[in-house]
Amino acid sequence: MNPNDTTGVRRVFKAIVQSLPGPGRVAGELLDLMFGKMDERRAWTEFHNALQQGEERFRRTLQAWGQEHLADLLLDEPFYETRAFEEALKASFERGDLAPLVQELRWKLGQGSTVDPRVAAEAADLYAKLVLDAAWRVPAFREAVRDVRFANYPQAWEQLEHRMDEVQRGTQEVLRRLEKLVETVVNESDRREREAAWNALEFVAKKQPSEKGAFSLYELKAGRRFVPFTGESRLKLRDELVSWALGLGERPGRTGLRWVYGPGGSGKTRLMVEVAFDLQRDGWDVGFLPAAEWKEQHVEYWAQPERPTLLVVDYADMRDPEQVTALLAAVVKHAEKRTAPLGIVLLTRLGPRTGAEPTPAELLANALRRWYTRGTDPLQEELALEALREAAELKSLGPEDRVAVFEAARHRFLERFGVQEHSRAVTYDAGELPRTPLALVLLAMLAARGRRVAGSEEEKAIYADVWEWERHKWGDSLRAAGLWPEQH
Repeated sequence: MNPNDTTGVRRVFKAIVQSLPGPGRVAGELLDLMFGKMDERRAWTEFHNALQQGEERFRRTLQAWGQEHLADLLLDEPFYETRAFEEALKASFERGDLAPLVQELRWKLGQGSTVDPRVAAEAADLYAKLVLDAAWRVPAFREAVRDVRFANYPQAWEQLEHRMDEVQRGTQEVLRRLEKLVETVVNESDRREREAAWNALEFVAKKQPSEKGAFSLYELKAGRRFVPFTGESRLKLRDELVSWALGLGERPGRTGLRWVYGPGGSGKTRLMVEVAFDLQRDGWDVGFLPAAEWKEQHVEYWAQPERPTLLVVDYADMRDPEQVTALLAAVVKHAEKRTAPLGIVLLTRLGPRTGAEPTPAELLANALRRWYTRGTDPLQEELALEALREAAELKSLGPEDRVAVFEAARHRFLERFGVQEHSRAVTYDAGELPRTPLALVLLAMLAARGRRVAGSEEEKAIYADVWEWERHKWGDSLRAAGLWPEQH
């Protein structure tokens, strides 16, 4: 609310004035005194219009007196348009007394020997009051009318003006405090919403938890970095993404969009964890967007990070494409206000290629194309084309890399399980190993337990064997607790 806005102040004044006894009620008509000025020409026009509205009442009154000819003297050739009337009115305003105007009206109405001087005087007084009422309706004349109407109430007027000043100052102070309170509430609400938005992200931990107790498959989550990250093409892609993110501060809008794709279990999430650990050394935060549908208002905060930030949209092709483009729209919207670099990486199983039948990834690609072609900001086209043209495939591991990953993982599991390398250790040739890192790690876990998997090059065979091993492990635990039926 603007403290200079007088609308609310008028209402306060009116309540105070109406509560005053005697002359206070009369003084209530002065509320608009302090508000508005008009140029002289417009003021006189409004005054004439207001005067004309009361002339019919003047004529009817004189008709009732049987003196309609007196009304004709003033109204047929409007007396208020004459120089004599204007000078008499100004003299009354200057002196704060109606006498000059009444005197001129009596002279005008007293012409002719048949006019009763007493009736002419009463008619002049009546018309003078009509003039005063009309002038009061014109804001520019009220200052002068006040002196005429309240010549007998100077003390009441001074008290009213003093009280009006006090109320106005008090009202402005209340408004100032109210504005401050509203600002505080809004800022606190914004702070909480911003905090909720960033808490909704799953940030990559900077320190790994210690490994204690029995082994759990949870330790194989990408963020735990249980086994080394290897593979020449993967290390190259990691370094490329890190370099890209570090250069975003020099680009338009301090932002960029990349697309990385590869089959399930190929290590996309682990790749981004490795990118995160490299970026964290340069003060970056890296967070995965919520798996569930996120709140629409949260994107406004994600688009304006306070620190260099990389947002990862995992399973982007499984999300509503409109949700993804809404995030990008917020990034474009806040481009000029953004003070810290912001990178976004989309992870999908398939790339943005056109096939015989549209895949979820292709639907996402089409949504990006529609988004930038319908927009007007050059940054939209830059972001979308960067993602589509530079989409990077996380390729399968080569034979040598597969052997390296398997052996590194097997030795890591031996260490975790606290067992020694056996002379008849379970190993595989390169041709017997699966192509994805997840399957290789699970196969290495089984090998460290001394289990060999038939058809080890097939991921399904490995997953089935892991399930069987986990089922027996839980069965042993339940039996030890007396919760597992013997027939099982």
